[in-house]
Amino acid sequence: MANKLGVWQKASAFINGGNNTHRLSTSLSINYLLSASSYFHSHTNFHPFVENEYEVDSELFLESVRQQCQMGFRKLDDAVSLCNRMICMNPLPSIMLFTLILSSMTKIKPRVFLNYSTVIHLSNHLEWLGVSRNLYSFNILVNCYCHLGHVNFGFSILGRIIKVGYCPDIVTFSTLINGLVQNGLLEQATELLDKIVKLGFQPNIVTYGALIKGLCRIGNYANALNLLVTMRSGFFLCKPDAVMYSTIIDSLVKDKLLTQAFDLFTEMKSKGDQPDVFTYCTLVRGMCIAGKWDDAKCMLNEMLESNIDPDVETYNMLVDMCCKSRKIREAEAILGLMTKRGDAPSTVTYSSLLDGYCSCGRLDDASEVMDLMVKYGCMPDVVAFNTLLKGCCKSKKLDKALDLVQNMHLRGLAPNVVTYNTLMDALCKDNRIHCASQLLKEMEAAGLKPDAVTYSSLLDQLCKSSQIDEALEMVRQMGIKGLVPDIVIYSILIDGLCGVGRYQEARDIFFSLLGKGLKPNQYTYNALIKGLCKKGLMNDAIDLLKTMEDNGCSPNDCNYDTIIRGLLSANDNEKALEFVFIKKSKGFTLNAHTNSLFNASLSDHDVSKCQQSFASEVSVEPEA
Repeated sequence: MANKLGVWQKASAFINGGNNTHRLSTSLSINYLLSASSYFHSHTNFHPFVENEYEVDSELFLESVRQQCQMGFRKLDDAVSLCNRMICMNPLPSIMLFTLILSSMTKIKPRVFLNYSTVIHLSNHLEWLGVSRNLYSFNILVNCYCHLGHVNFGFSILGRIIKVGYCPDIVTFSTLINGLVQNGLLEQATELLDKIVKLGFQPNIVTYGALIKGLCRIGNYANALNLLVTMRSGFFLCKPDAVMYSTIIDSLVKDKLLTQAFDLFTEMKSKGDQPDVFTYCTLVRGMCIAGKWDDAKCMLNEMLESNIDPDVETYNMLVDMCCKSRKIREAEAILGLMTKRGDAPSTVTYSSLLDGYCSCGRLDDASEVMDLMVKYGCMPDVVAFNTLLKGCCKSKKLDKALDLVQNMHLRGLAPNVVTYNTLMDALCKDNRIHCASQLLKEMEAAGLKPDAVTYSSLLDQLCKSSQIDEALEMVRQMGIKGLVPDIVIYSILIDGLCGVGRYQEARDIFFSLLGKGLKPNQYTYNALIKGLCKKGLMNDAIDLLKTMEDNGCSPNDCNYDTIIRGLLSANDNEKALEFVFIKKSKGFTLNAHTNSLFNASLSDHDVSKCQQSFASEVSVEPEA
C-alpha cells in the first residue's frame, strides 16, 4: 500500500503539473451547505443518539431501501427521510448502502443544487458518525461539487482519495473532466484527458462524451470529429456510440450546417453504428427548418424502414413544424401515420393541428379537431381553446369567440391572461371598446393581473377614438396597480396625443422616456414625426429624423415615407425629392400611397426628373 500511495502522490503532482488549472476558486459558497443542513433538519425528525427503533424489521427495512434506490425517488424528502432512519439504526448500515441512497439522491429530477448540497451535507455527517468513505462515495462527492460549479473542491477530494490510500479510477477522472467541461474550462479538460492517458487510464464513453459535448457547445466540430477518429483508431477500447454521433449531428443541425450533419450521418452508418430515433428526428427537424420537405419525407421513410418507430414527441415535432410552415396536408398525413402505427395523438399533437388550421382560416376543420379530442378522451386544455379563439378573432368571428370562452367555463377551464388579451384585442379592433373594458374588469375580478399587452389594445383603441383623456387615465391606473408602462404603451400615447393636436404633451412624454430608462423605437419616433408634420413643423420633423439616427435607431421605410408625405403636403416638392433619393440610397422603395401623392403634387418638370433618376423605383406619371 505504501508503494501504491507513493505512485499516486507522484501521479497527483503530475496531474497538478505546477499549474492552477484546477484551482478555479478559493471560496465555496457556504450557502449551498447551509441550505442543505437547514433542509435536512427541517424535513426529518433527526435524533442522532436515539436507540434503534427498527431492530425487529431492520433487514426488511434495508431491503426495501435497496429496492427503492433501484426504482429511484421522486422527491428528495423521501430519500432524506429514509437516510435519517438508517442513521438512527444500531449498528449503522454499511457504507455501500449509504452510498447507494446518496447516489439515488443525485439522480432525482429535476437535478437542482439542493440535491447535490444535501448529499454533501449527509456525507459529511456520516463521516462524523464514523462511517468511513470508500472510492464510490468519494466519487459521488466529486460529482456533487462539480455540479455545484466548484470543480476545485472536486480536485481536493481527488487529493483525499489518494491520501487515504485509494486509487482513483476512470470514473473519478471522467467526473472531473465533465465538471471542467460544464464550467466552460474545455482546455483544462483536454489537458487532464492527455495526462490520465499517459498514466495508463483508458478513457470510456462517458469521458469522451463529455468532451464531445463541450466541443460542440463552442462550435469546435473539427476537434469533436477528431475525437471520433481517435476512438475508431483501435488504440482505445471504447468505440463511438450513437449518442456521440447524435450529439455532433444535433449541434451541426442547430448551427444550420445540414450538409455536414448528413455527411456524418452517412459516415455513422458506414461504420456500422445504427442511428437511433433521436438521430433521425434531429435530421428531419433540420430538413424541415431548411424547407427541404422531400428530403425530410425520405428520412422519415428510411427511419420507418429501419424499424425505428418515432415516439410521440417526434410525431408532435413533425406535425408542429408542418403546421407552422402551413403544410397542412403533410401534417394530416403524419397524424394518419401516427394513428396507423398505434400511437395515440396527445393534446400537444392536436393543439399543433389546431394552430395550423386556424392560421389558414380553416375554422370548421379546427372545430372538428376539438371534437376529435373530446371523442378520443384527450380533453382540450386552455392552450387549445386559446388557439381556436385566436383563429376566430383573426377571422373576425367574435360571436363564436365569445361562445368559446363560455364553453371554457362550462368545461371547468379558467381563461388565462392570453385568453382575455386575445379577445380584448379583437373587440377593440372591432370598435367595441365598452365590451373590452368590461372584460378587463372581469379579468381582474377573476384574480388575473393584466399585463402591458392587455392595456396596449385598450389604449390603442381609445386613442384612435380620440378618447385621449381616458387613455391618459388608464396609463395612470397602470402605475397605481404596479404595472410600469413600456415603450409600446408610450408610443401609442404619443401617437394619440398628436392625433388630437396635443403636440406639446406628446413632446413632453417623448423627451421624458430616457429618464424612465426607455429607449424610443422606430414606431415611437414615427408617432412624433407624424405629429410634427401634421402641424407643419417640417424642420423639427427632419431634425428628429437625424436625431433618431444619431441615437442608433435606424429610420425605417415608414419613417422616410412620413417625412416625404409631410413635405409634399407642405408643397416642398424639391425637398421631398431629396428625401426620396436618400430613401433610395438606403435600399427602400416608395409605397403606393406616397407614389400617388407624387403624381398629384409634382410638376411635369419634377416628374420627368424623377422618372429619369429612379424610374425603376417609382412609377410616376404626369398629371393629365
